[in-house]
Amino acid sequence: MTRLLVDMLAAYRLTRLVTADSIAQPLRDQVVELAYAWDGKPLPEVEPGLELAVAAMDDPEHPKWAELASCRWCAGMWISLGIVLVARRFRWWPHMADALALSAVAALAARLED
Repeated sequence: MTRLLVDMLAAYRLTRLVTADSIAQPLRDQVVELAYAWDGKPLPEVEPGLELAVAAMDDPEHPKWAELASCRWCAGMWISLGIVLVARRFRWWPHMADALALSAVAALAARLED
């Protein structure tokens, strides 16, 4: 049961990293650009201070693949599936999951300070 809780926190942390953290913004932008290119659609207008991934979600005709860059429900599902597969295959995963879970708890606790 403890391992499941740690994996849940690791999934949360990875999902947050992929969909919201500023360090992954260039990757999110590339995913959105690629999704629009695959669909042959022009990129949406991006207001100053707004991310391309967020602007894409405001586009009613956005390519569905673009949602992987900003939708926590969408990305979280695939990240969780990846965790299940990796956890069953690689012995190093519990150590990585522990680090990600600690990072998640630290970030959530820091929010309580404000």
